[in-house]
Amino acid sequence: MRKFNCVYSIGFRCGTEIILKEIGLVEFSSIFGSCCVGNIDKLISCLDTRFDVLFNPANLIYVKDLPEFKQLNDEHGSNRTLNRVLDDVNDWHCATIAHHDMSVEKVKNHFERSITRFYKLINHGIPTLFVYTGPSIVLWKCRELVERLKREKNINFHILFCNFVEHSDIVKRYEDSHITLYDVDHENKLHEILQDYDLSKLITIDEIDAKRLFVI
Repeated sequence: MRKFNCVYSIGFRCGTEIILKEIGLVEFSSIFGSCCVGNIDKLISCLDTRFDVLFNPANLIYVKDLPEFKQLNDEHGSNRTLNRVLDDVNDWHCATIAHHDMSVEKVKNHFERSITRFYKLINHGIPTLFVYTGPSIVLWKCRELVERLKREKNINFHILFCNFVEHSDIVKRYEDSHITLYDVDHENKLHEILQDYDLSKLITIDEIDAKRLFVI
């Protein structure tokens, strides 16, 4: 049974982190935990820019400021931020930052802490099980993400992919040293799948915050 000290949601939507919280595996928030990343290409773009593409104020549009979204804001709330690079800015529903108003200082501070913790996991080589669930996951895209992550110095990781298909029992499609790919019908199948890993000693928020960001 392979052991990990962190379980970390990397998409494709907030449902992944919600399930991980239900199981008791979230010690601190993922950068992507409340986002709708949408696909692996967006995820790689975030890594390539060290998240600048996602959070650079020049790329952000605050839906609360747009009169054309007033009805949707009134119905669903205006805690949402569109991104000029990653999103269709005419579609309120497609926001990658789907649950946060990035003009709020407290929210910006939250994501800054999340980015710092993410790179501490990497720089300290903390064994991390990344979890990505979503539709239309193909193996070659999984491999693209693995190769991108392997460019990070000291990283120690495995990615659990759960591909959404209709009316599927849990089916393991592929496994190697960095990837495990399942077909499932919903994120809630993580309850069963994650029993295959030793997750008994997860790093806490206090422990990760006590570590230095740069390892010399």
